[in-house]
Amino acid sequence: MSTRGQVSEGRGFTRCIRPVAISVLIGAVCCALVLLLMSVIVSSQNIPQFAIDPMAIFSICVGGFAAGFCCARIMREGGLAYGALCGVVLTIIVMLAGLAIKDNSFGIPALLKIAFIMLSSMLGGVLGVNTKRRRK
Repeated sequence: MSTRGQVSEGRGFTRCIRPVAISVLIGAVCCALVLLLMSVIVSSQNIPQFAIDPMAIFSICVGGFAAGFCCARIMREGGLAYGALCGVVLTIIVMLAGLAIKDNSFGIPALLKIAFIMLSSMLGGVLGVNTKRRRK
C-alpha cells in the first residue's frame, strides 16, 4: 500500500507542473507586455526617474496576478497555494533576470518585489478559483 501512496503523490505533483508552467509563461508574457507599454510611455513622455521603479513593480504585479489567476482557473482548486507556487516560480525567473544586470543588488527593493509578486499571484489565484464559469 505504501507504493500506491507514493505513486498517487507523484501523480499529484506532476499533475500541477504543466498548469503552473503554462500559467507562469502567461504571467511572464503579460509582464513583458506591460513593461513594453511602460517603456513606450517613458520614451514618449517626460517621466521622472523616481517613477520608473513603481512602473516596473506594477508590471511584475500584473504578471504575477495573471499567472496565479490562470493557474487557479485551470486547476479549479487551491487558488492560494497554486497562486503562491506561481509566484515563487515567477520570483525565481525575475531574480535570475536581475542577476544579468551588472549593478543589481538583493536588498530592500528586491524584497519588495518578491512581496508584491507573491501577494499579487496569491490574489490572482484566489480570484481565479472564485470566479464563476460561463454556462454554455
